[in-house]
Amino acid sequence: MLAASAFPTFDEPLSAELSASGACAFEPVVHPENDYAALLAFHGIEPDRLVLIDPHDTSASSNGQLFADIGDTLAADGWQIAIIGDACESETTGAVLGAMQSGALYLAGAITAEVRAALIGNARLILSERVEGSAVARIARERGTPLISIDRVIFGGRAETIVGAALAELHTQGAAHPGLPFTLHTPMLKDAA
Repeated sequence: MLAASAFPTFDEPLSAELSASGACAFEPVVHPENDYAALLAFHGIEPDRLVLIDPHDTSASSNGQLFADIGDTLAADGWQIAIIGDACESETTGAVLGAMQSGALYLAGAITAEVRAALIGNARLILSERVEGSAVARIARERGTPLISIDRVIFGGRAETIVGAALAELHTQGAAHPGLPFTLHTPMLKDAA
């Protein structure tokens, strides 16, 4: 018989311990080269077609599949999808990525606050579960990035309705340009020659 362990098991997720403490135990490692330009180059991020999905780790949240459906539909229309969030929200953000059928960039817990602010400021749209009091919403307001709150009351929990609102917002922006359907990375022009 195995002795009881002080470490969390699959039955006792670490995230429950982190959520209970109210703190995020993991922070990204900061390197001098960890800046916005390096993030763009390394991940092939295209700000002209970037849509950020910002789910949150809440016990009442059942929006993971909804976020995945929205992300899949927008990716099918040629938008580049990136999932952001804190490291302590890895279960929620990972569940969205895992439920998606299309490719998406997973940046949750992997970037500094400064780089995340630059990413938010240069994205075409943010879809977020929590708007009131969130740092993402504050930065989006300050930088003029459109943000749609995934509110089940307003949208009736329907992905199609939220996608319609997202596409309407994206089409109002002159700098927003989708790529080919289901294309996570658009080949550089120099690579095409």
